[in-house]
Amino acid sequence: MKLNVFSKVSILAAVMVAAMGANAADGTLQITGNVIASGCTVDSASLATPVALGELQSADFAAVGTISEKQDIAINLTGCPTSQAGVMLSASGSADATNDQLLALSADSTATGLGIALYNKDGALIPMSSASAAAPIDAEAGTATINLQAAAMSTAENVTGGDFTATTNFTLSYN
Repeated sequence: MKLNVFSKVSILAAVMVAAMGANAADGTLQITGNVIASGCTVDSASLATPVALGELQSADFAAVGTISEKQDIAINLTGCPTSQAGVMLSASGSADATNDQLLALSADSTATGLGIALYNKDGALIPMSSASAAAPIDAEAGTATINLQAAAMSTAENVTGGDFTATTNFTLSYN
């Protein structure tokens, strides 16, 4: 029986497909986790006073990305799960339309060209919806303090004067 060229190519293709199947591998994916009974409680006194960035001058924002003086934020936590080593904060407010790593100013703000930057205490920027550095949980007391900083950052060449506010909710996660 003579095989024509079409038949030969078909047989060759079938052999190649079968050979590819021989290289497939099976595996096992294992997923683990830990459910904690309850998380830390935020000490409301540490959130009672708004973070004041003070009176800023438009002229001080010479270029996009210029920041104001950073202001310290200390969020005190109690009742933390002592089975965990650390706690992180993720801000979930509205991101700035120009720089999505920054918190947007509230709609009633009259200042323009700014967003609010959140930083870890070591000065590293915390992009919106990203976790801060872990604050250690005191295993004996079940307390922790998340130390952050905030600053206004210019998002435009021209920053216009006026009042501004920015508000964000946050979530805590554990490691």
